Amino acid sequence: MTFSIAAGETLGIVGESGSGKSTAGRVVLGLVKPTAGHATVDGVETTRLRHGKAHAGHIQVVLQNPDWSLNPSIKIGRSVAEPLVITRRIPPGQRREVVRDMLAGSD
Repeated sequence: MTFSIAAGETLGIVGESGSGKSTAGRVVLGLVKPTAGHATVDGVETTRLRHGKAHAGHIQVVLQNPDWSLNPSIKIGRSVAEPLVITRRIPPGQRREVVRDMLAGSD
């Protein structure tokens, strides 16, 4: 599988069960080493990046099963705020307002 994603672009990978979608995602995230070839993000081999914080705010995994992505024991506001905390793009004093606006939606 070969693909490139330019800044500001979004990529979705679809395919049959067992076709390698999850494996490709794990390779890009640096969670597993590719069996052949290589994967780079911003010119750095993904196998050389620290897990978890390596791509914070740049790569997001959207899981197929909503039970895996939403924890019912955590309030929705906290779940929505989590990426803002991890990426540190919104100052702590502004997060509540940003989350409120996100949950309110747009007209």
